[in-house]
Amino acid sequence: MPISDFAIALVLTEVIELTVAWMLKYRQRHELIVIFLVNLATNPLANFIVLFVYNLGLLKINLIFLLAVEAFVVAAETLLLSHALEKKPKEVFMLALAMNAFSFAAGVLLNPKILAL
Repeated sequence: MPISDFAIALVLTEVIELTVAWMLKYRQRHELIVIFLVNLATNPLANFIVLFVYNLGLLKINLIFLLAVEAFVVAAETLLLSHALEKKPKEVFMLALAMNAFSFAAGVLLNPKILAL
């Protein structure tokens, strides 16, 4: 997978997830910067995990595996956002879940082959 694919995925993820955050009333500059930075950390990590597992043939990459990675990302983002925004985890859990659900769905719509790795 070329590095440009990772860059495109990261940019699309940032655009989608920041839009979702904006729609969920996270509009302060500080909040949007924090969300951007958290996604900047978690998106490449998630893509690396999937690529690593795929290239080593450790597990079959299927919808269940991808959803497990997404669940890990939602949990990590919930903790990071909670700390950085000084909010209770349950306050930012729905934000993390919504952002990742929309970006995952967009990824599948743009590249349905992602489910058939």
